[in-house]
Amino acid sequence: MPHGQRCDLRRDSSPEKPFEFICLYPARRDQAVDVEHQHNVGDRTPRPDPVVYTEGLQPRSFWANGGISERVPIRRLSRKAYGAAPLQSKPVPGRWRLNRVAILEAVIVPWALFLCVSWLLTFSIHYKHTVPVLVLVAACLLVPLGMWYRVWYQQQDSTDISHREPNWFFFLALVSSVAWLAGVVVGLYTWSAYMQPYFEAESLAMVTNVDTRKASGGQFLDMGALEFAPRTDVNESLTMGYKDGNLYCVAPIVTSGGVNATAPAFFEFWAVGVNCCDPFEPKLFACGEPNDDQVRGGFRLTDTSLVPQYRKAIQMAQEEYHIRSGPNPIFLHWTGDPVKKTEQQFRDGEAAFWKFCWVYLAVSAVLALVEVAAHKFN
Repeated sequence: MPHGQRCDLRRDSSPEKPFEFICLYPARRDQAVDVEHQHNVGDRTPRPDPVVYTEGLQPRSFWANGGISERVPIRRLSRKAYGAAPLQSKPVPGRWRLNRVAILEAVIVPWALFLCVSWLLTFSIHYKHTVPVLVLVAACLLVPLGMWYRVWYQQQDSTDISHREPNWFFFLALVSSVAWLAGVVVGLYTWSAYMQPYFEAESLAMVTNVDTRKASGGQFLDMGALEFAPRTDVNESLTMGYKDGNLYCVAPIVTSGGVNATAPAFFEFWAVGVNCCDPFEPKLFACGEPNDDQVRGGFRLTDTSLVPQYRKAIQMAQEEYHIRSGPNPIFLHWTGDPVKKTEQQFRDGEAAFWKFCWVYLAVSAVLALVEVAAHKFN
């Protein structure tokens, strides 16, 4: 046998070929050798030294795996001999063994992001520091953006076997993006529906025992809430509505003996509302709580975009009923005790905020469980 020829001699039952050699030949570097070459004893053609190429920088000789000790060497390729290093195998991409920490992360991270964004937009920090709050909300978007970058990076760097297919990080990036968007929507809703009216009313002063027969509108331009003197009501008989898509309703507030009392010369205070009156006979004004005898107060109108519509309704009332309005009319939402109503509005907003938070925690947990189930059976 020439120098370097390494084959296994095997007996054969055939009389034509009593002996034969079995050799292994090198293949591509990313495959193990699995080729058998048989030839007669008389064949002296030189053959290359069989080599098993495995993952790594240097090839490893076939004999390192103890193959020559086997009657048929190829059967020993998958077995480890004494002193031999095990063959390396490439991990299957996309298969992660999800642990409890990963599942908990998929629940807590989106929920914490939702909680942070919605809290910034809901409470007093939004009213006192509007611009910094908007900057912080935008900065929270870096969390899902960072996860999306990691997903993109893993898809691009496919040469590193430690980078698996980014199924789980794709899910984290997706639910984090949804959490940020949901936090913005919920925060803006609770702010506009509850907290903004509360903080605007809280920032203005409150005056009590206002007699409309003696007071003028110019005295209360910086007031947030007014509580009127006893025997003050909304005069429903002077109700008027201006139609501009919606019906903008106005009715004067008077201090007198009752709803049907004689109207004074000037009306400085007006109860207002949208789509809550009927200016035709019989007159009806149902904005706020006009039929409650204990109600004699209201909040100043804070939405200045509605002022032009209410002024047009007052002009129509002046023409219809031949009355006069003061130069600085005060528009009020007719309601009960303004102080209690203001405090209740804050409590309602706070309750709505926490309700949304707990609901989103449940939603986040359900999404994580669904993803785990899909990942397990995929």
